[in-house]
Amino acid sequence: MPRDCRLPIISEGMSYLESLPRRLVTLYLPLGLIMLVLLFPFYWMALTAIKPDEQLLDLDRFNPFWTWTPTLKHIQKLLFETHYPLWLWNTTMVAMASTILSIIASVLAAYAIVRLRYRGAQWVGGAIFLAYLIPPSILFIPLSTVVFQYGLFDTPFALILTYPTILIPFSTWLLMGYFKTIPFELEECALIDGASRWQILTKIVLAAGDARADLGLHLLLHAVLERVHLRAHLHLLDPAQDGAGRDRQRVR
Repeated sequence: MPRDCRLPIISEGMSYLESLPRRLVTLYLPLGLIMLVLLFPFYWMALTAIKPDEQLLDLDRFNPFWTWTPTLKHIQKLLFETHYPLWLWNTTMVAMASTILSIIASVLAAYAIVRLRYRGAQWVGGAIFLAYLIPPSILFIPLSTVVFQYGLFDTPFALILTYPTILIPFSTWLLMGYFKTIPFELEECALIDGASRWQILTKIVLAAGDARADLGLHLLLHAVLERVHLRAHLHLLDPAQDGAGRDRQRVR
């Protein structure tokens, strides 16, 4: 009789999670703890927004983690009795405009450094990265002088034109690494077919990946959270003001 030479099937991959107790200990419990830590700040902010004043001040009498009498008084006061909508509009406008300018400039600069062959291209890329390492506290003094001389002080254009000094070096360095991952053979084929450099950049290089969305989101958040140039180029009503919205109260 021939012997059965079949080898036993060896479990691999995620088969160790087949049993329910193991899944509870190794998957669901850690995942639940991580989700709790990540979502709790958002829950606390939402709960604080709808809590009455007495429940916010007296934590001994009321449950700090829940409320049975929610109210929209705080949200109504914020939206209709303060300048918060104006502050939010100013923040959004400045962040979007500076992000768009930074992306356009960094895409052209990074593509020229990586793809166009000329002497000293690598040194230019390194110099751009070193420019990103310069602290903003060193740049805001000369930039403030330029902004004041052009009559842009205390206007949105002061921030729109100065934020790219921080955003462009980083985004250019990041896009240089992205462009290096695109095969040069694609561009050579397009050049043979008669495509221009602009068509190659817009229809092949930028369309080959999702770096634009990631970079745009990063630059947008950086522009929203920036503080040094904001305090240098705007005249605040109160030196003690702080926050993205309140600092922009004077921007019209």
